[in-house]
Amino acid sequence: MQIHQLQRKTKLKKRKRIGRGGKRGTYSGRGAKGQRSRAGRNLQPLVRILIKRYHKLRGYKFNPVREKFIALKLSLINKHFSDGDKITQQVLRDKKLINQNEKAKIVGDSKEIEFNKKLHIIDVPVSSKVKELIKSKGGTVEN
Repeated sequence: MQIHQLQRKTKLKKRKRIGRGGKRGTYSGRGAKGQRSRAGRNLQPLVRILIKRYHKLRGYKFNPVREKFIALKLSLINKHFSDGDKITQQVLRDKKLINQNEKAKIVGDSKEIEFNKKLHIIDVPVSSKVKELIKSKGGTVEN
């Protein structure tokens, strides 16, 4: 069998040409006016509109490994803890200074505060300024 000997099993159905007179008059089933009623219409896909709305951000911003810390000021620590207390993440949660799934970092205040407590900080990140201040008062910082 050659390619010119092939025949279709079913006849081709001719496309109905509307808008050429006859039973389908005026709008020819296309409705009235608008982009969809015109010949040669080409609607853009909805996905393209959504993609164009996104901001053009440069670089790869998502990093699940990096932990975010809640900054706790030294004045707040001074207010809630007494001399000789141990400070851990769990103790901060128990005193409701941070939420259950958050982690804290102790940072200094912009203004000078009167701090003279001997605190023991265990596994809580501390800024360098606060670390020096706690060690000068006889406290310890363990990471």
